[in-house]
Amino acid sequence: MSDQTKVLMVCLGNTCRSPMAEAIFINYITKMNLPSRWRVDSAALRDYHVNNAPDFRAQTTLKFNGITNYSHLARTITINDFHNFDWILGMDDFNIRELNRIKPQDCKAHIELLGKYHPEGETIIRDPFCVGYALRIINYRFTNIRAITLFHILLRIKTALDFSKRMTNVREVSKDFWKLISDFILYKKYKI
Repeated sequence: MSDQTKVLMVCLGNTCRSPMAEAIFINYITKMNLPSRWRVDSAALRDYHVNNAPDFRAQTTLKFNGITNYSHLARTITINDFHNFDWILGMDDFNIRELNRIKPQDCKAHIELLGKYHPEGETIIRDPFCVGYALRIINYRFTNIRAITLFHILLRIKTALDFSKRMTNVREVSKDFWKLISDFILYKKYKI
């Protein structure tokens, strides 16, 4: 479909952050009845986890937050991705530097930091993979990605829906959501 917007989420190993971003993005567009307008995927800069499912803590976090129908096998980014996707969104500064370093000269995709769309301002989504208290950190990253994804989809949506009506409440709702989830995670008001 030619009017599809194609988005590729990228992180170092495609095991925590980028698969969560992909799953959250797909979850939102599905809820908005827009899956035919979007193509969403995720990939790694390194081949550490190729052909493996996302880290079990990332999967647990997705399930805990109601995203239960997501499956993915890690893959590395390819040169074709730079031609086939409209947007390639990295999770941190290293991802962006690497993407810009390896992109072909005739790159079609816009390369940006996913955190650019956070409602509280630009955010780096740091790698939780080898951090102590990893499940708590992954939950926090999930929160960042969800808040960003909400804004990214609503700001870049290509549909006939009345966008201006939706935007009136989006910032307020997102800030409330962000506070609720931050409190939930930071003050251990959850059971996993």
